[in-house]
Amino acid sequence: MAKVTVQFTSELDDVLADLAQCRGLAKTQVLRRAVLLMSYLDRAAAEGADLVLRDRATGQERQLVMESNIQ
Repeated sequence: MAKVTVQFTSELDDVLADLAQCRGLAKTQVLRRAVLLMSYLDRAAAEGADLVLRDRATGQERQLVMESNIQ
């Protein structure tokens, strides 16, 4: 397994720590999931998929635009 060193601003580290705590995960696990999610979204966008968030209460939808360099 490759080892990577990353430097974050204190604000980004706080976000990462909050995500880890809320989900009961280590920061490393949160980062792994974030990378995998970005990879999945990039591939889906490259295939022409739309990413839509729907508010369960109101049914209102918002489309997220993902630009992908994957060909």
